[in-house]
Amino acid sequence: MKISQSGVSEDFLMIVPVYLELEDGRVSQIAHAVMKGSHDLDKSFSVGKLPGTPKRLVANYNYDILSAN
Repeated sequence: MKISQSGVSEDFLMIVPVYLELEDGRVSQIAHAVMKGSHDLDKSFSVGKLPGTPKRLVANYNYDILSAN
């Protein structure tokens, strides 16, 4: 997975939830990625044995950790 953010302070940390969607429509959160400043994130995740065929990996960079309950 490779994602990037720009226009933020170099001290800014953002925790990005990462989800795996399977072909049958099931979605599971598999990890969190931590992004710092305006640096690109290039990360691999080990997910072990999957319960089905993967369709796509989704990083929810619009997630606002400050508004989560």
